[in-house]
Amino acid sequence: MKMKEWLLKNAKFIQALVALITLVLFIWGAVKIFFSTSDLEVVYQYSDAELPSSIGGKYSKSLGPMVEYFKKEKNTEQLNNVFEVNDFLNKTRNKVKYEITNNSKYTIKNLDIRIKNVTNLTAWGVSGNILQSVESNAIMRKMRSDNSTGVITFSGIEKLPPQTTLIINIWGDIREYNLDDPIIATYDGGSSEIIRTSLVKGFDSFIYENSSFLVVMLLLLNIGGFLFIVDSFYKKIKMKNE
Repeated sequence: MKMKEWLLKNAKFIQALVALITLVLFIWGAVKIFFSTSDLEVVYQYSDAELPSSIGGKYSKSLGPMVEYFKKEKNTEQLNNVFEVNDFLNKTRNKVKYEITNNSKYTIKNLDIRIKNVTNLTAWGVSGNILQSVESNAIMRKMRSDNSTGVITFSGIEKLPPQTTLIINIWGDIREYNLDDPIIATYDGGSSEIIRTSLVKGFDSFIYENSSFLVVMLLLLNIGGFLFIVDSFYKKIKMKNE
C-alpha cells in the first residue's frame, strides 16, 4: 500500500491520535508547571510604607520634649529607643515581606537566609504559621546587618519543620531590581525556589487572574487550527483520488 493511500485511509484516525497526544502533553505540562513545588519555597512582595500625616505631626511635636526629658534623666536606653522610633517613622520608604515555606515532608536543617539591596534598615520582624513566640524571637536575634554591603543575614536557623512558613518582614529603604532576586535561602542539601508576587491593576490584572483560562483557550485554538489543517489535507488527498 502506498503512503498516500495509507494516509487517506487512516486520516481520521491520525487526526484523532494527534489531538489526543497534544491534549495529554498539555495536561502533563500544565500539571508540572502549576502544581509542582520545590522543597523550600520563598515568596516575596514589595509594598510602599508611608507615615500617616496625622500621626507624624503628633509625633514630631512630642519628640523634642521626650528627648529633653530622657537627657535630663540620663536614661540612655529610653533615649536610644526614641531615636530608633524616630528613624523608623522618618526613614522607612518601603517594606518587603518574605515567606519561606517548607513544602517537604521532612525537617529542613541549618537554614541560612541572605537578604540583599537593603540601603537602610529601620525595623524587622519574624513570625510563622506554627512557630512559637520563643522560636520567632530566637530567629530575630540571629539577624545581622552589614551597612556597607546592604546585606542582612539570618544564619544558623536550626530547623524548619514540614509544612511550616517562616515570615520575615523588613522595613527601611530597600532597593528593587526586577532582574535580581533580593533573597537567597539555602539549607543542608539544597536551596530555595524564589517567587515574586506583586499588585497588578487594569488589563494586567485580568491577564494575571485569568492566566490559566487564557492558556487553555490558546491551546484549544492551536489544536483547532492544527485539526483544520489536517482535515484540509485529508480533503485535498480525497479530491485527487476521486
